[in-house]
Amino acid sequence: MKRILILLVGLGVLMAGPIEAAGLGVRGYYWTPAVSGDIRVDGANLRGDRLDLRDTLGLENDPVPIVEVYAGVANQNLTLAYARARGTGRCTLDDEMRFDGELYQARDTINSRLLVTVYDLAYGYSLIATPLIELGFLSQAKFIDGSMSVSSALKPARREKTFLSPIPMLGVNLRLGILNFLEIGGAASGGYAQARAYEGRAEVVFKPMALLGLHGGYRTQVLTVDQNEARFELNDSGPYLALTLGF
Repeated sequence: MKRILILLVGLGVLMAGPIEAAGLGVRGYYWTPAVSGDIRVDGANLRGDRLDLRDTLGLENDPVPIVEVYAGVANQNLTLAYARARGTGRCTLDDEMRFDGELYQARDTINSRLLVTVYDLAYGYSLIATPLIELGFLSQAKFIDGSMSVSSALKPARREKTFLSPIPMLGVNLRLGILNFLEIGGAASGGYAQARAYEGRAEVVFKPMALLGLHGGYRTQVLTVDQNEARFELNDSGPYLALTLGF
């Protein structure tokens, strides 16, 4: 089984958290992105077809849970996040389909599955840190492990392409204190290794207590990878809710 090097949100699952004040805490996200994109996998001297994840494979993704822990001292913070994304699809082919060296006939019923697990380690440093504004930069290391697989009614043996990738990324983070209990903020980051990824988010944070935060926001990410007989492009965008508990 071959490995392809991929640069993701991360499904994205990835998320670098907001710049934090000193302290420890945990944060949980519930992200509901709409997925679009395409994939092409060559194999066994057979060039694969470019397959649209939604229109050709009928891929529908589940909501993405994300768990993050953070530690902050003065104007520096460190976060570690874990996310797992899953998408499945079922469709009937209008035309022949070639995937990973296998030829699937028109009118065959295709079952597809995309699984992605992401670990995200991020270091944040605040260049400006006041009650009204906080501006800083992010340095991230993403580790992504996932797979894309296909089977059919006529050919039930599952064909699978796996991927594993460490990804360096850089970004900026901004927070504005509107009221004592209300903030708005956002972040944007990007990275390039043997693939490309960009992600951004914007959110509103309600803080009824010093150690409690309720988040509502919107997140988007773009991924492109082209290596090891596979080309993969993924676009995720959608709203999220999050809860922060400090210690």
